[in-house]
Amino acid sequence: MAKAIFVGEFRSRLDEKGRMVFPSDFKAQLTLLEHKSLVVKKNLYHKSLSLYTLEAWEKESEKMKESLNLYNKEDAEIWNEFMRNRAIVTPDEKTGRILIPRHLLEKIEAIKEMVFVGADDSISLWAAEIYDNTYMSDEEYAALVAKRLGNSKSS
Repeated sequence: MAKAIFVGEFRSRLDEKGRMVFPSDFKAQLTLLEHKSLVVKKNLYHKSLSLYTLEAWEKESEKMKESLNLYNKEDAEIWNEFMRNRAIVTPDEKTGRILIPRHLLEKIEAIKEMVFVGADDSISLWAAEIYDNTYMSDEEYAALVAKRLGNSKSS
C-alpha cells in the first residue's frame, strides 16, 4: 500500500469562504493514495490544525482508543474531546483549492495568509502570523534535543 510523505512549507491566501490553494506537492502525494480526503483536526498543543490522510487518521484514532477504557468516565470524556473539532476535507481536483470549515479556522485565528507545513504523514496548517512567531531559536532547539535524546542509546 502506498504512503504519502508530506515535506516542505507552502504559503497560501485564505479567501472569505475559507478556501485556499492546496500545495501541488502535497496534492501529488495524495494521488498515491486510494482515498484523497484528509481529516482536519485542531492541534492539542499549538494554535494550528493537523491534516491527516484517512489512513494516518485511522492509526492515530485507533492508538488513542486502544489506550483508553471507554467504560471509565474520564477516559470516555477524553475520547469525546478527541473526536471534537475535526472534519473531512478533500482538495478540489479542478481548482486545486481546499475548503476548511470556518469554526476550525477561527480556532487558529486564521485571517489571510496561511502556511502548510509537511510533517511526514500529516500536514500542519497555521495562520502565517502565528507560525512566523512560533520558531524556537537554534540554541533552544539544540538544548531540547540534547535533554530529550542526549542520553538515549543508539543501535
